[in-house]
Amino acid sequence: DWASIESTFAELKCFKKVSENAGAQDLIAKVDSDILFFESAKLKRLLFSNYACIGDGHSEQYKFMQGGFNLLRKSLLDKIIQDADLDLVSKVGAQLNTNAEDRIISKLASEKTNVLMTRLMLFPSEYQQLNYLSTFNRWDFTCGHFVKDKERMQRYFDDVFCSR
Repeated sequence: DWASIESTFAELKCFKKVSENAGAQDLIAKVDSDILFFESAKLKRLLFSNYACIGDGHSEQYKFMQGGFNLLRKSLLDKIIQDADLDLVSKVGAQLNTNAEDRIISKLASEKTNVLMTRLMLFPSEYQQLNYLSTFNRWDFTCGHFVKDKERMQRYFDDVFCSR
């Protein structure tokens, strides 16, 4: 089931598997299939930063990372995963009153480090108002998150994200 305690725990186990051969300072990216990246100086800066956890907080009032795209250092993932089992994930979900993996993983990460909550993704309510992606938008965002809007991904990518 999507957005269940079991699927959240499965995501953590997937992080563990994906990061097995990564160096401690490597960033592991979690990216949904409805994300399209565009040229972004911000993303370049974040990739070379020392932040252990980077997520988009603007759709969650900067309390949690939105799950479409986030970056976690291998060293942080190791700390989260070493303590994580189904029981812990269930307890955190109950504490937050949710099964949503983005909120549970945000909470687990924030217990280990300061999470950089920033603006990474343009959401439909935002990119639908744009005629083109301005220099400011390119500075402030890194990608578009086509939540429930996959049929328009190509058009927006061509007409809004790639035009100047």
